Amino acid sequence: MALVIGAVILVDTDAEAFAISEPLIAATAVVGAVVTYLIVYLTRGSFRARVVSGQEKLVDAKARVIDWHDGDGDVWLHGERWKAEEPRDLGPDDQVRVREVTGLVVRVDPLPKND
Repeated sequence: MALVIGAVILVDTDAEAFAISEPLIAATAVVGAVVTYLIVYLTRGSFRARVVSGQEKLVDAKARVIDWHDGDGDVWLHGERWKAEEPRDLGPDDQVRVREVTGLVVRVDPLPKND
């Protein structure tokens, strides 16, 4: 809008060499409006998208126990080895679900074993 007003006011002259054609002003305004609409539309859509990285992605993810001793150990989660805590005793290759992430430690719940 400012571009249109500026083009009309600032270049309003009787000298033909400095004149800007009105169809050019209108086309520029339309293109600017379409680009602005697209940016707003895509930005709104990005706020509704699921989280695909970071700490939030780890919560509710499944992991596999690597080793365990006295309520803590290591789990394999998203291709990485993580320190984990759980009050119950777990064994190697048990499946767990991440309940909470605190710093670099995940708190897990055991998943039922499939026989």
